[in-house]
Amino acid sequence: MIIILDFDDVLFNTLRFKKELAIIFQRYKLDFQKIYNKIKSNKNIFSLEKCLNLAQKENKNIDIKKLNKSIDRLFENLNQFLYSDTLDFLNSVQDYNLILLSWGEEKFQKRKIYGLGKEFTSFFNKIITGPLEKNKVLDKILKSCKDKSIVFIDDKISELEKIRTRFKNVILIQLKRSANRLSTEKKYIKVTNLSEVEKIIKKNVPGTTTPNSPISIGPKNTGKQKINNIN
Repeated sequence: MIIILDFDDVLFNTLRFKKELAIIFQRYKLDFQKIYNKIKSNKNIFSLEKCLNLAQKENKNIDIKKLNKSIDRLFENLNQFLYSDTLDFLNSVQDYNLILLSWGEEKFQKRKIYGLGKEFTSFFNKIITGPLEKNKVLDKILKSCKDKSIVFIDDKISELEKIRTRFKNVILIQLKRSANRLSTEKKYIKVTNLSEVEKIIKKNVPGTTTPNSPISIGPKNTGKQKINNIN
């Protein structure tokens, strides 16, 4: 069995992380949310480099080196942003084939994911990140891993919609950390925590009592880890 997991807002509390970034920027008399919205309004992918460039335009007197050091300190303690059920869930399904599939600017996503250390990254057979189209990545995975049960977990209904239109046999789960943010679509399984995901997997996926052999698309990450970029 293959379990494909989104990163932001599924395993990692991105909202809380952004709030901490906003607090740091506020110390330097900068509005992080305003800068973030400006980047996104131009249909750009968010990155710290773009953010800092705009910060310098907003406040020409800013000490950018000090701001960078403050951000670096935040990245030194990323484990605080993992949801409380993340590691327990990964432990419970670690004998299966786990793929982390994360959309975003590659350098920024890589810094967040690998900043969590081997305690987190070693669970995954494959870590794929970048400004990618998840349905195209899934297509490659399916071609490489025929006859495998596949579970896809994401917080965004738009991503699930793209997957559903092309892949009818993939089990799709929408994980929203707040019940009032769940989609009303009845064709998706909807949950608010990873404990529910674990129960669904054990109940609905054949063969979950006997782990499958490792898939061939990549070695499980140990000391040397590799990120595949899908552009």
